[in-house]
Amino acid sequence: MPAIVVVVAAAVAALAVVAVSRPGAGSAAGRGSGSPAGRFERTGEIEAIIDIDGRRGAISGIGKAHEQTQTAPRFTVPFTYAMLWGPSAAMVALSANGRGRGICDVAGAEQQITEFAVAPWSEQRRFAATLADGRKLDGVARTVHHYRVPVFGQQWQGHVVAAEIGGERLVGMINDWRPEKQIYRLN
Repeated sequence: MPAIVVVVAAAVAALAVVAVSRPGAGSAAGRGSGSPAGRFERTGEIEAIIDIDGRRGAISGIGKAHEQTQTAPRFTVPFTYAMLWGPSAAMVALSANGRGRGICDVAGAEQQITEFAVAPWSEQRRFAATLADGRKLDGVARTVHHYRVPVFGQQWQGHVVAAEIGGERLVGMINDWRPEKQIYRLN
């Protein structure tokens, strides 16, 4: 299911997806087929007709499809994962073991994130990215919805967010796995 639908589903209790088209058209922050076996992940433009509490509406924009099947967690190290999108920018970043990296696309120019740091969860959460060209971008994410997902006896901490970084307004998620053991480099 595309992420834009997941964002709506997280915020609204009664949601039914009627139709989805153009899944996974591909965009910089999520392009490629380097996913491990059992995992499918694509970001791209989506269109969906949705029913919410008896009302039908159409949505379109950037979405994310992500499916993962496995018998044990592939991730054992605590981490924070950020995936954010906007009209002219997108980023995917990971912070684990006191290090962070990722990829960023601003106006079609893709750059590696050589450093990514994030503060512990709060309603207003700071994060920072250093790009390969040396630019430093400071951001803040406001939690729109917080949720937990049980994963093999532990709790995945999910956060749907509205964020600003480098003058860009983005939406998406900043999620934590085992936050009690994560090394956060911002306060």
